[in-house]
Amino acid sequence: MREKQIEEIIENFPESVENGLRVIKRQKRTSLGIIDLFCKDKKDNYVIVEIKKNPTTKVIAQLAKYNMALIKEGISKDKLRTILVVQEATDTIKEICNFFKFELKNLNPNKKIKKTKNRKFSYKEGNLAIFFMKNKFIKVMDFLIENYLFDYTKTEVAREVGISRMTIEHIWNYLIKKRMIIRRKKIGNAILYRLNTENIIVKKLRELDLLLTKVNYEKSKIVIPA
Repeated sequence: MREKQIEEIIENFPESVENGLRVIKRQKRTSLGIIDLFCKDKKDNYVIVEIKKNPTTKVIAQLAKYNMALIKEGISKDKLRTILVVQEATDTIKEICNFFKFELKNLNPNKKIKKTKNRKFSYKEGNLAIFFMKNKFIKVMDFLIENYLFDYTKTEVAREVGISRMTIEHIWNYLIKKRMIIRRKKIGNAILYRLNTENIIVKKLRELDLLLTKVNYEKSKIVIPA
């Protein structure tokens, strides 16, 4: 599960981090950087929520900057909390967070990312593909939904989801016809497309994907690391 997916889940289900938590702004801009999720807790304290699967000391420094920026904006230090949601945290990170009174919460996602050598994207069958019994069209949509911020050629998509050129040709033509994907740019002979997130069919499939993710996510509890 990618950090952006985790961010989207928490945005829609903030209680997965803490009961009574509510999101004020996603990707809140400050003078010193962008906060993943800016929230309030049940006591009306402001809460910075940052998602980093494997945080480094640079992340802690960035959190300190967020605190400084918000305090400069007029938020009282006593009314400001910081939560770092992680998959794993080293003893050093735990010690530094404890020193700064940053709260650590551990996330154990049910999906792992495998790296590819060619480009900075990878694909492992997600909720939609599994739910629809690996239907080839749904596998393509599942990939595009999970990577909706990026551009792809149909050849790249076919390779990642493991379908033939003939199959992707039929699916791709259908997606173009229904405007579920949009042409972005051409590099040499390669034409890159991106998921059209404004398309009504795509919107409904993304809602279903999020619902399935939530169901799976609830099986994996967020706990405070020992």
